[in-house]
Amino acid sequence: MTNTRNVVPLVAARVVTLGLQIASIRTYVRVLGDDAYAVFVYFTAIMGYVLLVDLGILSALQRELLEVYAKDERWAIRRTIKDGAKMLALSLVAGWGVYAVLAAVLKLPFSETVRVSMPLMALFGGVHLLGNLTFLFLNGVLAGAARFRRLGVSLLAGGAAAPALGIVGAYVSRSPQGVVAGTSLGFCLAALTAFVLAAPIWKEAPHGHEAPSRTRSILQAGLRGFASRVSAQFGTSIDRILIGNTVPTVLTPYALCYQVAQLLQELLVPVYQTMFPEISSAMVKGPKELSVAVERTVLIGVSFASSMILVGSAYGDPILRLWVSKEVEYALWTTLLLGVYRSADFLNNIIGIAHFSAARMDRLIPYTATNATLTIALTAFAVRGWGIVGVGVMNAAISTLILVPLLYGVKRRYAPDLALRRLFAKSVGMVAVAGVFVGLVGWGTTFVDSTRESLWLCLTAPFAVGGCYLLQVKLCGAPYPKALANKILAKWQRDHSPAPNEKVDSIEPE
Repeated sequence: MTNTRNVVPLVAARVVTLGLQIASIRTYVRVLGDDAYAVFVYFTAIMGYVLLVDLGILSALQRELLEVYAKDERWAIRRTIKDGAKMLALSLVAGWGVYAVLAAVLKLPFSETVRVSMPLMALFGGVHLLGNLTFLFLNGVLAGAARFRRLGVSLLAGGAAAPALGIVGAYVSRSPQGVVAGTSLGFCLAALTAFVLAAPIWKEAPHGHEAPSRTRSILQAGLRGFASRVSAQFGTSIDRILIGNTVPTVLTPYALCYQVAQLLQELLVPVYQTMFPEISSAMVKGPKELSVAVERTVLIGVSFASSMILVGSAYGDPILRLWVSKEVEYALWTTLLLGVYRSADFLNNIIGIAHFSAARMDRLIPYTATNATLTIALTAFAVRGWGIVGVGVMNAAISTLILVPLLYGVKRRYAPDLALRRLFAKSVGMVAVAGVFVGLVGWGTTFVDSTRESLWLCLTAPFAVGGCYLLQVKLCGAPYPKALANKILAKWQRDHSPAPNEKVDSIEPE
């Protein structure tokens, strides 16, 4: 029950913001037009480079926070925030420089007017970077401190402010610059909300017994994570450029389907936030505990990711017909293939949590570089031979093939007690359960024609995911995700147990 109370506000925030984000896609296409939306997609891909800390530094800070939880929770939070502030300042300077260089080198092939206004886009990019990184970091502090209700409010504010102001920017300026300006201000408001929610945690931290800062180690981990991120993002950017230059008419439907699949995957974010304490605390305890935590994490990842296949395939076509365009006739198959790709990609990421928690970002660089190279090499062939369906097949195959050695690497280096055969068997069973749901719901959506019925399907999609997950839990034995806040706090209390004549104040997690 404790974990249910933790996850519910996070999932609720994602469900609410999902509708706004899908509505923003519809607005961008209708107001900006296909060409402007394609430019906006390219700008989003380039902006991925400047998220310097989204993997490396944030994961190192998360490990820093949870590694010393058993010593002193509030002291760990305070030290993490101080180190994180330094890294955010560095990220703003370095990330803006990387963006400015890449914006000049990586020419946008669609609109000459956007090239002329790149300095303005760079300015908005800097604001977007500062707001987004601060928002991500403060959410990491809230998750690490097991303040899940406050985290749900923060996610709701961030998920609602950015698309809402992006829609306003699209209507006011009718240009991609206005969209980026609106989303940038939205992230700043989200960061301000997250700061207000995290400020009480900071104030509660004691001012004494400060330890030497680990800024250097966190910086090193962040730079390795940045190298990993660049290699992966480079593949994504080249992938979209190849598709846009080879088959320009395919880019917009591809971008729309990919965006819908990616937005639906946002429902999985609560799993990340509840599993970070699980994996990180297990890393501190030992390899046996880590094996159990990794197995639980992988099963939860497979369960939620395979449920996303259900939404991406069975609900993708009605969602696109309702919110975007009735002319995307092959959206069902495209979203099915992209749903498989996103599921495999998510499973790769959730297994990589073990690497993130250990701050071993150097282990991820070969993986992301290989993924990017294969994506670049095979996309050109696939898009010419099979069109957008070929791209989905190639992406799903690449992610799935790379997943297997990554699992074996986790077992060999971190979790020797991990039972891979049992893990694979349960994973296949969960995917099979999701396949049955895909068939049933997909058959039902073939009769959907009216806007009202399509809207009903969109609203019921999250509940279908939850039902599929619960059925998988019963049939395949997937454990519920467990946040270890109670155990961590109990250990903290035991280590700081007062004398018999002293009064003990209870500590209750949110």
